[in-house]
Amino acid sequence: MKKDTPNHPKMTALASILNIPRYSAVGILESLWHWAAQFAKPGDIGRWTDEQIASGIGYDGDAHKLIEALLQSGWIDTDEKYRLIIHDWYEHCEDFVHMSLARTVTFFADGHIPKMNRLSDKVKTILTEQFNAHSERTVSAQCATICALPEPMPLPVPEPMPMPIVQPLSASGEADDKKPTFSPDLLWKTYHEINDSFNKPLVSHRIFTKEFRNKARVRCTEFLQKPELFEIWCEAVRKACLLGKKWATFEFLCRNGTKYVEMADGGKYEFLREKTIPEIISEALGEENESN
Repeated sequence: MKKDTPNHPKMTALASILNIPRYSAVGILESLWHWAAQFAKPGDIGRWTDEQIASGIGYDGDAHKLIEALLQSGWIDTDEKYRLIIHDWYEHCEDFVHMSLARTVTFFADGHIPKMNRLSDKVKTILTEQFNAHSERTVSAQCATICALPEPMPLPVPEPMPMPIVQPLSASGEADDKKPTFSPDLLWKTYHEINDSFNKPLVSHRIFTKEFRNKARVRCTEFLQKPELFEIWCEAVRKACLLGKKWATFEFLCRNGTKYVEMADGGKYEFLREKTIPEIISEALGEENESN
């Protein structure tokens, strides 16, 4: 937290709205930033419910009032795509957040490109080209959408019934709303959203078979116990797309609980079949670490 943040008028406003001392308001904001750096690196905290956000920072008051207070005081903003994002997260987050987003070619939720000050000029050049290419594809896709002629309306196709999401029960026997919920359909949707955002996508299965659903259900049970593993799973998908690992299919990433963790952390699945841009990045990072 910047040294002038505790005395900022927005901090006084947050304390006033919640009717708490200013030092408590400072603790709330600091806890929110630390939690977002781990579970919402782009600043898109709206991926979680209000209750999950409040629980994540240890706030035991009314979750909706907390979010409303953060909105009114200007520390978070509403967003059409992400629901809620941290205001100026690009300026407030730690350097490791910038490095993590840069190495996976991920934009901040507000559209900013991560800073790459600690990377070598060689790596920055490669990553900058990747970010620019991604931006050009986005603009082209938007233009094509605006300029394209309307397509004929397809016949309605009934969608398969989604699997019910089972809420974990607390000790009293009631559903615990503070814990995130996961379903096979959520994993399937997340995999394809990440996959479709890259220029060289993975092998994309469009038929959600019973076999895939059963394997995804096992991962959902695991994520219910440790929600932070879901972010690691998403990181593995993004990394597989960035490195062009077409064999990292949805079925592969759901098959065994250790495969996606090893891929996200850079384990034995880090090998590349041929020398590519990501390999050049890895070599450059290695040279940079040796020089330090």
